[in-house]
Amino acid sequence: MTYDAANRIASANVGSGTEYYSYDVWNRRIYRKRTNGTEEWTFYGARGEKLGTYGLTLVCDDWNDPNTCRYESALQTTNIWFGSKLIWSGTGAANTSGPVFADRLGTNRANGTRFRPYGDEITTTANDHVKFATYSRDSATGLDYADQRYYASSYGRFNTADPYQASGGPSDPGSWNRYSYVENDPVNKIDPTGQYFWWCGDVCLDSGGFGGGGILGGNDPYDNGGYAGLNPCASVVYGLYGGAVNCVAPVIVSYSPNPPKSAPDPTCTVSAYERPLDDAPFGTSLGAAHAYLTFKSSDVDRVFEGQQLPNKTLVAVGANFAGPPFPGGYLPSDVAKNSTSEGSITGTEICDWLKILDSDVDKINAAPPIAYSALGPNSNTIFQYFINSLPNSSWYDNPRLVGAGACIPGVSCRPPRQIVPTPIRRH
Repeated sequence: MTYDAANRIASANVGSGTEYYSYDVWNRRIYRKRTNGTEEWTFYGARGEKLGTYGLTLVCDDWNDPNTCRYESALQTTNIWFGSKLIWSGTGAANTSGPVFADRLGTNRANGTRFRPYGDEITTTANDHVKFATYSRDSATGLDYADQRYYASSYGRFNTADPYQASGGPSDPGSWNRYSYVENDPVNKIDPTGQYFWWCGDVCLDSGGFGGGGILGGNDPYDNGGYAGLNPCASVVYGLYGGAVNCVAPVIVSYSPNPPKSAPDPTCTVSAYERPLDDAPFGTSLGAAHAYLTFKSSDVDRVFEGQQLPNKTLVAVGANFAGPPFPGGYLPSDVAKNSTSEGSITGTEICDWLKILDSDVDKINAAPPIAYSALGPNSNTIFQYFINSLPNSSWYDNPRLVGAGACIPGVSCRPPRQIVPTPIRRH
């Protein structure tokens, strides 16, 4: 296999030939060229759900006149969704088409198909449709396409590292293996996008996937409980495909007499401030300032900063109250009326930054004692370390802070090069 610059499979040599793949800006596979030369284009819905694949055929009214030629699309495969639940998938061919009967993990159990915990098939069936845990298994490579990565059921692991940095953390050792599948708990977790796992109860529910509802049903804000008791496979699929499809069992959709309204996705804000030092007579004009970050959400209000202890050492703090004690609380002068805003950023993805900042605090405080220096390292050095660790720092730009460019020994500095003196040789 070959990979592109984004660590995605670009081509795969499968013995009978080579397959080629291309992706869109959201890392979703949109193009596949099979070993026999057939080209396949994938189209997705507004909520990220795969709708179908099409081929392009060159048609000419007069093959001697290029101006009469055009490309016409031809449907190859199609998926039918009921809200956020996949209920039918295929091409119309008997070996790859039919209703999708998903279990609690999203595995397609149609026609009595059985799988081992990590996705190996006990009863072999045709590929190129949804099989294990919402994944579509490719016939050429045998890999499961997992939206942002590929999963190898024969090994029980992904074939590339997790691209989503925030899915790992120091307090979760199982997340340190960036290739593992759902931290080796395939019975109770799924990973539909190949980025982070979801816990499963009776039914796996997503936290913002296809429409913010449940991929496997039960929490879809689009159905409002109005289809309870119906068989959408029979009413929708049969109506579209006539008697060619036999829905042997109803699809169960949960019902709530008074369905709760979907709560909007939470947003968080990170802001940067600087203020004069408590004992600086010149304000901030010469860079003699103390900088700090705030993290705010509906239930979190914290200050992240560096502090100098009485013994002239530095520590990192992420506090939700003003001190004393120090360290523990943030400095009482860290309030908006005493400070100048240096930028802020708001969004749902910003909520993941709290884990990053907490990890920074732990890493700095686990280092050997950091000696304070007025020119750095100082509190601005720790502040700049916070800024540099965030996925996006373009919203902040203030190069004037004294000490911001210094390194933190044991954290952001390389160890000094050891110079071994050459012994003097006597003649």
